[in-house]
Formats: sequence, structure tokens, C-alpha cells
Amino acid sequence: ALFNDMVSKDTSKKIKAILQNKKEQGLFLGGKAPYGYKKDPSDKHHLIKDPNTSKNVEFIYKCALKNKSLSSIANILNNMNILSSKGKKWTISSVNNILKNIEYTGSLLSSVWTTVSYKNRKRIKKSPDDWIYIKNTHEAIIPLNIYQKVQKKLKKKRKIPKKRERLLLEGTIYCEECKNLLKVLFRNGKYILKCNTCNKKVTSYYLLEE
Repeated sequence: ALFNDMVSKDTSKKIKAILQNKKEQGLFLGGKAPYGYKKDPSDKHHLIKDPNTSKNVEFIYKCALKNKSLSSIANILNNMNILSSKGKKWTISSVNNILKNIEYTGSLLSSVWTTVSYKNRKRIKKSPDDWIYIKNTHEAIIPLNIYQKVQKKLKKKRKIPKKRERLLLEGTIYCEECKNLLKVLFRNGKYILKCNTCNKKVTSYYLLEE
């Protein structure tokens, strides 16, 4: 058992060293290319633009520059019958992921996460000093200066929510359309039920019987 443990530990170190070397070379190691890209048929570690979806990424950034909210952008895309990377409707989360992905600037960011040990596979975030950032690894969809402008706009929109009393039924109210838990917002002195999946205010809902 001790010998097997030592072999496993040594194998884990060797694999990590190999992956680290590939990352430092600027090779793409993901199983699936980011939305807007596809893997180069002649080199699976290189990304190339997907002409069918890269234009959608450009559109999302243009909307963000016009100060449109994440939910508004998602609604626009859904109304245009444009599907997300998973072939589903756009959500606030999926739009946010596009706007936060620095890979659209033509660079690769890796080694952001690691595991506790070769035995414990729990993921933990590394210190930014240990991240690997390689520029100009593939063709950019979004210029770096545009990406940086969008990041500033996203930060400005983050507001610390005001403290409010938790509603008695909060956490038991579900969207009648998609069956997902509804978010309760407090705006202008009123409570609003919002579905992040359907990306709209909800008046039709049901309560989970406890």
C-alpha cells in the first residue's frame, strides 16, 4: 500500500510537470474550445475563430459597451434565437462568462485552479502570482483595450445590496414556467420576483410545499 501510494504521488507530480510545461508554451489544453472559437483541425492545442459564433461574441461586447445590462443582453440574444455554447437560452451567467473571458483577447490564462493534493481532488484557487498568462497564442476576437473597458463597466455596475428583511416564503417560491427557484429583489421600496433562467420578472409562480 505504501509503495502504491508513492507511485501515485510520483505519477501525479510528473503529469503536473508535463501540463505545466505545455501551459507555459501557450498550448490550449481544454476539452472544448470557448464559445466563438474552435480547435484548429491541424493542431488541437491551437484555437481558431469560429465564423458562425465569433460574431456573436463581438455583438455581446458591443452591447456591454453601450451599457446594456447582462439580463438585457441575454434577452436580446434569445429574441434573436441565438443559442449559447450549450445550445440553450442565454442567461445572466452565460453572458457574464463571455464578458469575463480574457481568452477572447488572443491570450491564454491557465493554472488558476489546483487540487488540494493527489488524494484530495477538491479544487482551490491559486494566488494570482501563480497563474500562467501567455499573450498572442491565437487570433483575438476582442481587442484588449475593449476587453479592459468592459471590465471597468462591469465593476461599476456592482453595487453592495442594501440590507433588508428576509421574506417569510423566500427560498420556497419557484418559477411556474421553468421550475427554477426565484430570486427576490427589493427595488424602489417594492419586492420583485425575478427568474434568472427565464431572464424576466415573474408574476406566475408556485410555492414549494414544506
